[in-house]
Amino acid sequence: KTNLNKIIATNTKLQYFTKKLLTLSKKEIDFFKRIAVNPFQFTRLQQIIKLGDKYNIPVRQIRELTELGYIYYFSNVIGELDKQGGMAAFNKIVADYEKLPTLTTRTSTIIDLAQYSTPSPAAYIIGEFAGEVETVFDPTAGNGMLFLNVKAKEKYGNEISLYRLKNLNYQGINTTYFDATKEFPEEYKNKFDFVVTNPPFGTFPPMYFDKYEITSLEHYIVLKALETMKPTGKAAIIVGGNINYDKNGIITPGKFRQFLFYLYSRYNVVDVLNCSGDLYYKMGTSFPITIIFIKGITHNPKYPPRVDFDLSTGMTNSPNQIQHFEAIKSRVENLI
Repeated sequence: KTNLNKIIATNTKLQYFTKKLLTLSKKEIDFFKRIAVNPFQFTRLQQIIKLGDKYNIPVRQIRELTELGYIYYFSNVIGELDKQGGMAAFNKIVADYEKLPTLTTRTSTIIDLAQYSTPSPAAYIIGEFAGEVETVFDPTAGNGMLFLNVKAKEKYGNEISLYRLKNLNYQGINTTYFDATKEFPEEYKNKFDFVVTNPPFGTFPPMYFDKYEITSLEHYIVLKALETMKPTGKAAIIVGGNINYDKNGIITPGKFRQFLFYLYSRYNVVDVLNCSGDLYYKMGTSFPITIIFIKGITHNPKYPPRVDFDLSTGMTNSPNQIQHFEAIKSRVENLI
């Protein structure tokens, strides 16, 4: 354990890890495949933990392997039902997601790194927005849920958790181990057709992007990740909290104002969605989120548009909080 921690602490590139270190063991594979075959055989997380104990798997890893099982299960759903067209795959993913036991295990690592994964219905919708692309990059890839419905020839996932690195590697994702709060390699600049991220939430020492002060960890990670997007690429971003507006429909002062003012000055932001935290409860948290969709850079810098409080949630940039995955899908269909 001590040697492993030293390796993780002192090296920033995946090439330093041995193949054995990033390979799932037979017991780990057997465990997650038990989940993938039928995740609904468990009504409570404690039953999954009990199964993991039989495999002699640590609780922290049980949670990650459980999500890997979910990814494989939902991937099969998409493979079987997408060919039918329409809403078949999406409807089943939403219904099945609601039946899953809640991942309430909150270890010190999860709390410290704010590692809460993306719900499968949201991942499916984001994949629809991406469409078919050559390359996709997630700078804080977790176990790979955001790749669920992205049809890309090459997938790149960056992650700092060894458990999650192993899960990404098992899925055949090009995996790297960089600190997402620092510079990515020069060869990553303007490299990817689609950038997707649901970074950990938290505060960050003030940093300036042009004249805009960024004080949020997830906002900083997003802006560094967007530097890897091709000028004609797309991005889907999930950040913590909802955007507040004053009576005139203008973003109130605070971290979101500076963040969005910078985004609109550099990128073609096509929609911003305030979403209820209830959409995340199965993944172990209920914090509200904002989803931002981008199509390329802009050569015409502008300010975030004012919002009309009379608009319905089906309208672009509505300030109203979205309560259901179906409403997110409707908004994204308009963008497509």
